[in-house]
Amino acid sequence: MSPFRIERFYARYEHTTRYMLSSSDCESRTIGELLDLEPGAQEGLLESWCGYTEPLGAPALRQAISSLYERTGAGEVVVTSCAEEGIFLLYHAVLRPGDHAIVETPVAAPARGRLGA
Repeated sequence: MSPFRIERFYARYEHTTRYMLSSSDCESRTIGELLDLEPGAQEGLLESWCGYTEPLGAPALRQAISSLYERTGAGEVVVTSCAEEGIFLLYHAVLRPGDHAIVETPVAAPARGRLGA
């Protein structure tokens, strides 16, 4: 398997660059800082079940996300584990064999060929 080039790029620069403007993650926080954002969060965390959930995401999380929008229900929300997974799903939903996509580099590219090949 070819090296995942964007991860190699981040391995080299992510923790030594003064301003990282290309990351898709949020500003780092401690667990304590996160728990301080909401009253009762520590108790809720201690009662949280850790395990696999439905492929589309936990129903309660999907409901909470959909409540942020006026015209979206929980049935229209898909929770992904990372930005890359969401981008992957989007591309596979809209691109067809023979389509071309332009992406910035560095990226991890599949073996040369067309989508679906």
